[in-house]
Amino acid sequence: MANEFVIKNGFHSRGNSQITGSLSATTFTGDALNTSSFGAIQMDDNKAIYLGNAQDLRIYHDGANSYIWDSGTGRLNIKGGAGVNIISPADETMATFEGNGGVELYFNNNKKFETTNTGILIDYDSLPSSDPGTKGQLYRNGSNQLFISPG
Repeated sequence: MANEFVIKNGFHSRGNSQITGSLSATTFTGDALNTSSFGAIQMDDNKAIYLGNAQDLRIYHDGANSYIWDSGTGRLNIKGGAGVNIISPADETMATFEGNGGVELYFNNNKKFETTNTGILIDYDSLPSSDPGTKGQLYRNGSNQLFISPG
């Protein structure tokens, strides 16, 4: 093909290399891949991005589901500036994790459970009852047993 540059059996550069247009490769290795001028990194289904010396962090999509997989000896940590939100494809809140604050769990974009500095709050309409409209309070007696009393 015209204007095509083909490299076989590897390419090594000891300085800066610049490619304009598209770059296609099966593997990138090295200390750094500067993607500051990329619009996006696009990969086919079932192709993973591996990170770490032992390639123990993997990000990939299988055509139906997306995965972040940490197979190392440590923990997978997710950090957000003020907290972390988990949002459904329909843009509904599923969970929020506030920095130095509470956790909120949602069903169908409605908050059902949250932690506070004094304990937990539960949406009483979410508690099972023979009468779905019955509201009540969750309390602990002197024997440290939890009860729901009619509200």
